[in-house]
Amino acid sequence: MKAVTTIIILLMLTYRVEAQQNDSNDQFDIDLRAVKDVPKFVILQKVALDGYTVKNDTLAVVNQRVFYSTSFEEPELYVINIQWKDKPETSTSFWSGSKMDILVTDNYEAKLVAPLVSLFAGKVLNLDRGVRSYKTLSDSLVRPVSYVNRKTEDVEAEIGKIRDSIENVIDNEIYLKTVRSFPNEAIGLYALTRYADRPIADQRIKSEPEKISSLLGEMGEQVRKMPSALILESSIELAKRMSVGNEFPDVSLLDTSGRAISIRAIKAKYILIDFWASWCGPCRQQAPLLVKEFRKYSGDGFSIVSISRDSPTLKKNWLRAIKQDKISIWYQLSDFANVAQRTYGIKYIPTNYLIDSNGIIIARNLNGESLSKLLQQLFSGK
Repeated sequence: MKAVTTIIILLMLTYRVEAQQNDSNDQFDIDLRAVKDVPKFVILQKVALDGYTVKNDTLAVVNQRVFYSTSFEEPELYVINIQWKDKPETSTSFWSGSKMDILVTDNYEAKLVAPLVSLFAGKVLNLDRGVRSYKTLSDSLVRPVSYVNRKTEDVEAEIGKIRDSIENVIDNEIYLKTVRSFPNEAIGLYALTRYADRPIADQRIKSEPEKISSLLGEMGEQVRKMPSALILESSIELAKRMSVGNEFPDVSLLDTSGRAISIRAIKAKYILIDFWASWCGPCRQQAPLLVKEFRKYSGDGFSIVSISRDSPTLKKNWLRAIKQDKISIWYQLSDFANVAQRTYGIKYIPTNYLIDSNGIIIARNLNGESLSKLLQQLFSGK
């Protein structure tokens, strides 16, 4: 949904920004009278300020009009999807607190009428402009890097360093600066939720939960009462419980044959809990290394538990990927009901945890090289 937010903010470049926005009530009108077809559904998605929490509502159509009113406790992104019988979906989006109506034209396009966006939306626009400028700079620095007469891994390492350095600037000069500049406004919380979830490879909320907790604690009382702030607070506490040195929570999940397997019931000196999915390219690229390490150390007490983030509709893809990647040699569990996702706070994959025989977390987010080195160290004495 964060990608949707970025697209919508780009569209707001030509809108007027309201000087003040204190009203927590919204109402808008969707006019479908220019279209002869009656829509199958008009669905409103309310995406919370954190970019993840979504509420869905089906809107009633009366005489080709939709009149909707609602209230909000914090800025929300409204995503409207109009589904037709034989036509492509009509979609549009805007932030709560923005004064506008929606007109659907005879060619099924949604137009925002007399848009007046909220002060919050204007600040998101400014923040996004800053991020885009640094992204453009990153592209310009990477473009001259040549692969000629060089090893691919060396070039990719150089590009990675450039990208990482710019992303670090974005974090500090855009997100963190916004957090500290607007502690009493929703835009500060908006920036903090993004800062906490970066970088994707090792989110700060997991690597530095105390820092994120401190930043949240410095925000104003009204901001800390917002729903996304309360969710962030819960996520911080979960991240602390999932830190190295703590016990890995137990869950029971189904394996490929439908048998329930408890994590705690698996006995081994060290267990790698690996979160993946059939559609996750980086996850599957790690499979050969995992197979190699499993074959090398399984006889000494090393085991792997792979927990799939595939949905129930992708079960066949999950089973096919297990066969293709030759990883049926260790535990393969499904998370169709999102039990593991909620218990462990998994937002991005690949993600992994290494636990010992007592279920204590001893490492997390091990990549190929770091996993190999740690396993060699752990099993060198046997």
